Amino acid sequence: MTTPSDLLNRAADLAPVPDGDTDNTAPWVRHYAATAMAAWAAFRLAERTDPGPQLGFLALLGTAATAVITALSVTSEDAPRALWELNADGGEMNGESIEHLADVLEHHGINPADLYPWFEAGDFTAPTRLPKVEVA
Repeated sequence: MTTPSDLLNRAADLAPVPDGDTDNTAPWVRHYAATAMAAWAAFRLAERTDPGPQLGFLALLGTAATAVITALSVTSEDAPRALWELNADGGEMNGESIEHLADVLEHHGINPADLYPWFEAGDFTAPTRLPKVEVA
């Protein structure tokens, strides 16, 4: 059975922490987008299979990583509005942050279905690199 840690490890395999790259934001966006998607997938999985205190950690990790990619991807004057719209306390009501992360991942060559088992790999153009995760 897949665990939340398995999903986070998949993100680290697909988009590891960039090695000292301080000139290009793309590797950082890729890393944090994968981390965020895996955290939200792990949250959804744990919520159904093993709810507990880790849900708060996973929600915080997903929110923080989403905020990082948003801040790195938009102009500084657009960042506050974008952050608000992708926040559950703000305008995000229907999974917009998951859709946004899927778009960012695909743009960076990662198939979102590799990290979020409720997606179908064929719905994206980026190639899959890992076997499909089975969830209950």
